[in-house]
Amino acid sequence: MKQVADALGQPLLRTTALALVHFLWQGALVALLLGAANAALGHRSARARYLAACSALAVMLALPLVTAWRLGPISAAPSAASAEVPASAAAPERAGADPASAPARLLSAGSLAPGIVLAWLAGVSFLSVRFLGGCLAARRLRIRLTRRPEERFEQRLSALASRLRVRRPVRLLESALVSVPTAMGILRPLILLPLGTLTGIASDQLDALLAHELAHIRRGDCLVTLFQALAETVLFYHPAVWWVSSRVRIERENVCDDLAVAATGDPEAYARALVDLAERRSLAPRLAVAADGGFLWRRITRLGPDGTSGGNPSPRWLGAAIALGGLLVLGVAARVPAPARPTPPLRNATETPRPAARAEESDSTHGDPPVAPANRTGRRGPAEGSPSSPRPLLSPDQLIAFRIHGVTPEFIEGIVALGYDAASPDELVAMRVHGVSPDFIAQMAVVFGKLPLEKYTELRIHGVDAAYVRAFRDAGFASISADEAVSLRIHGVDAADAAAWKRLGFEARSIDALVSLRIHGATPEFGQAMRDLGVRDLSIDGLVGLRIHGATPEYVREIQSLGYPSLSVDDVTAFRIHGVTAEWIRAANHGAGGKLTKDELIDWRIHERRTDRTVEE
Repeated sequence: MKQVADALGQPLLRTTALALVHFLWQGALVALLLGAANAALGHRSARARYLAACSALAVMLALPLVTAWRLGPISAAPSAASAEVPASAAAPERAGADPASAPARLLSAGSLAPGIVLAWLAGVSFLSVRFLGGCLAARRLRIRLTRRPEERFEQRLSALASRLRVRRPVRLLESALVSVPTAMGILRPLILLPLGTLTGIASDQLDALLAHELAHIRRGDCLVTLFQALAETVLFYHPAVWWVSSRVRIERENVCDDLAVAATGDPEAYARALVDLAERRSLAPRLAVAADGGFLWRRITRLGPDGTSGGNPSPRWLGAAIALGGLLVLGVAARVPAPARPTPPLRNATETPRPAARAEESDSTHGDPPVAPANRTGRRGPAEGSPSSPRPLLSPDQLIAFRIHGVTPEFIEGIVALGYDAASPDELVAMRVHGVSPDFIAQMAVVFGKLPLEKYTELRIHGVDAAYVRAFRDAGFASISADEAVSLRIHGVDAADAAAWKRLGFEARSIDALVSLRIHGATPEFGQAMRDLGVRDLSIDGLVGLRIHGATPEYVREIQSLGYPSLSVDDVTAFRIHGVTAEWIRAANHGAGGKLTKDELIDWRIHERRTDRTVEE
């Protein structure tokens, strides 16, 4: 140590060591101030929080220099005057002037200063080597295993760059060495895309990712990354520096997310692109800016349902996120208001129920179901050591769907209050997408009784409501089921059709009969026309058969005009099956020298060759 101290000079060692030690409390104070600033800027834009974090990091980098300057001139060798003064005499004077007198006296005595400086220099040297390695790796990414994409993708990048007002030319390359889109370069910006990205994701998602990387280039984030690397290298020993630097990265990604959404106008496509990135792991060096930076799920939940992504969620959504997490993740017991029978907490439908303990089984046989004891938080839930496993976290896709489609705690509570405590995330989203509200469920439950949740979604999709079902019941179909109501709606059957058939005397006795009439185009008007023509033995099945075989009122009228006025449903159906047309009847009667009967016409038609011979004779 003495040789090191002599080589570097005692004043330089003492001043450097004191500056490094004083930065411990100074850096902590700056981090606390940044935390307070973030709380104050919570409802402002991400850009304001980003500027606050960058300013805090710049202040941290400047503080040791300012401290060293205030402690005294840094000299590599002591002056002649100071050499005559014993170190023991100089130390108290310097220590007395310093606010932290005890550390100053200790360092001024020379016992710890060389060790502190040597340890600091070793850390700086190690991180400097790492920094240079990142520079070399970034350079290799530009030239190794890359290729130019098709021209149409470069044109798409140019259009996005124009939209984002990026003035410098930006190159686009596909690389086999990166797994996520990566922006790099200060003077010659470049965007690297993993192989297969251009054709492996949807075009709107690709535009969103490219817009994010162009936002990094437009803002010069690679230069800020160099500044961060310098701060982390020089002040590596303070945790507050790493925290502030992480805040810079987080808010930088948030700002670029905002710019990407503003450029593409599609927050959902961009959110799904981020979900895809969550499944990848970046190989990009520290001097590149990759698209999966920051806390990805927080970036996803920032994307608002109205197409904007500005700052933190509003207080309403913050409360919704907390309540939703309590319901679906921490297992808070959402219960139907009841005096003695609490409802089990909402759980995923895919969860496998576990057997209850023996004591609970005995209790459940005598009345109310067992209730889980309160845990340490005071909420009802699985007790410590119980076999119940924690509920699975919502996936990023589910978080996106909940936020976009408005699955709120109030909506979930409304569903639970109706007695549905086992809704899966997919069911909740489907219900919100198709407009299934708790009020709609309550109305349909009055009509059909309690149904599975997916059945309400199916009813809503096909436009079945309580009024539609009641109209059929008034028409005489008192036992109509939910599936039958959906079938009627799909085929466009109206309750007025059932009433019209009943007025004609063709009462459809089942829902299937009504559906069959509609499928084959047998309308009440068709039945009335056949009755007006005097067709005998008419029935629902007979009318369906006539339509199946293409018998129309015009066809019946033409056959009747040839001298066959009395036709039954079977006569008309047989004529159509065997192809007996008006032209053929004329030819057959002419060949026979007289009028053939209906049975003879069918027989002659079946034996077509003999008929031809007779006609020719």
